[in-house]
Amino acid sequence: MLRRLKVEVEKLMPKKVETVVRCPLSTCQIYWYKSLMLKDMSLLSNLDSESEDNASAGRYKQLNNLVVQLRKVCNHPYLFKHAEPNPEETTAKQLCEASGKLAVLDNLLYHLINAKQGHRVVIFSQYTQVLDIIDDYCNMRGWEYCRLDGSTSRVKRSVLVNQFNAPGS
Repeated sequence: MLRRLKVEVEKLMPKKVETVVRCPLSTCQIYWYKSLMLKDMSLLSNLDSESEDNASAGRYKQLNNLVVQLRKVCNHPYLFKHAEPNPEETTAKQLCEASGKLAVLDNLLYHLINAKQGHRVVIFSQYTQVLDIIDDYCNMRGWEYCRLDGSTSRVKRSVLVNQFNAPGS
């Protein structure tokens, strides 16, 4: 078995470049965001009036749930039931218009793919549901991709990683 130390591998890696790209919320996302905030306004307004001793685990759980829901809205509003008007008829354009992040990703991928310079892209998400939306999006665009998530077996993961890393892939 081969084993490489992190220090050795780091020497071979290109310098990391990190760029922050601001993604504005779409009209649909703003609607859902405001709806969630209005629904939980009483929860938020009571925060200042409670002392730390009186803050219950239940209230913390509610706040945490709200934050998770708001994060989902910021990723894509179609993560919510009934947010997608006609799921069977949705187009790539509609998917992108519904989410600021996906609209920016669409623009980035379009330029990378059309540059024909052999770019390969890795997209990470904390939500498998977001990966489902990206699956649909890539299929609608006719792009080849492979997906790794927690349900991917170790054997299949190894095959997919090798395919991705292969020259000309």
